[in-house]
Amino acid sequence: MFEFDNIEPTFVSLVLALLPQLERLCISQSNQATRDEPEPLELNDYVYPRPGITYLKILSSLPASLDGLSVFPNLRTLDISTKLAGLSQRAISRNSELYASTTTISAFKKIRHLRLDFQVKTVGIWDLGARACLTSILQATHDLESLDFYAEPSDSKNPFRSVRAFPHYQANIQNYPDVSSPLDPNVEDQPYWDERIYDARTDITDYQNLVDAIVHLRPSLETLRLPGGFWALPGGMRKPLPRFDGFVQLKTLILPQAAIISIKLDNMRFADVSGDFDLSPITVLPSSLQNLKIFDADISLLASSWLWELFITQKNCNQWPELQRLEILFGPYGYYGEVEMLLSRQSQQVFWTWVDEATFEVFVGKDDEVPSVSL
Repeated sequence: MFEFDNIEPTFVSLVLALLPQLERLCISQSNQATRDEPEPLELNDYVYPRPGITYLKILSSLPASLDGLSVFPNLRTLDISTKLAGLSQRAISRNSELYASTTTISAFKKIRHLRLDFQVKTVGIWDLGARACLTSILQATHDLESLDFYAEPSDSKNPFRSVRAFPHYQANIQNYPDVSSPLDPNVEDQPYWDERIYDARTDITDYQNLVDAIVHLRPSLETLRLPGGFWALPGGMRKPLPRFDGFVQLKTLILPQAAIISIKLDNMRFADVSGDFDLSPITVLPSSLQNLKIFDADISLLASSWLWELFITQKNCNQWPELQRLEILFGPYGYYGEVEMLLSRQSQQVFWTWVDEATFEVFVGKDDEVPSVSL
């Protein structure tokens, strides 16, 4: 992939003229961070029509206008990384309106594969503004075939552990703030940051809400990956689970264990209320499914009623006629040696019996993937 970062458009055009076979391109707008209003991403200023480009990554410091995508007539994959960290909700909301323009919506019509950066280092601490901004991008899409929400690797899902502003966060992931947060977003008060992280984990990183934002893609979507990383952390209450049965063309589903089995801890702040906290695979998975990958899993998944029902229902009823492969990738936070014993078939014998009798391929391994560079 060739990358342009704050260099003159004339030089970009010259380089591209010398690379007629270029298929993947990255354009960065890091200089936007110092501006109150973003300049539209006028791709015509950078390049003349490039029919060879099929993959474009855009890194911007503010939500950017996507006017000019027409210079890439064969563009099919768009990867958007918008650095919202440090911006006010007002600024995010104002600039997110760019995605609602008729020109942006028109430009999205030819995009078939969309990748969105959900990493905390990019988005910042998740809040309503960040979620609304990325949702506004989704609302501009039409007829997507694949959608990839990529976040931190499973071994980095608490990205605040090395940040001085959060020295006590790692000690207890269920450490609830007792003090209301000050209104000043620049305050260095520890309770303020504790509460922001708590709100992000409890109210914002909600898989059901995220999937509800893409219901308009149900007729076309074939591949979907939900974010892991920070999104997979527990909050102050159980989170409702998403359903995928309405995605009639969905063939490949990649998601963390937290998106199929709602996390329940002994020290949750709030008791369960009514909601979709316990959904079976029959209720959740579409009949068109061919490949299911569950990452950031723990050993408890193997003895869960959810997984048992998947195996038994498929064996007895062929609920998913096209199902070919189940992949389970275990995160790094299990007991020492657990995964090694499992992989050598020295434990979880009931699970291995299910695997041996399954009508589909089953792969079990460690979750060492980096979602930002792989799907």
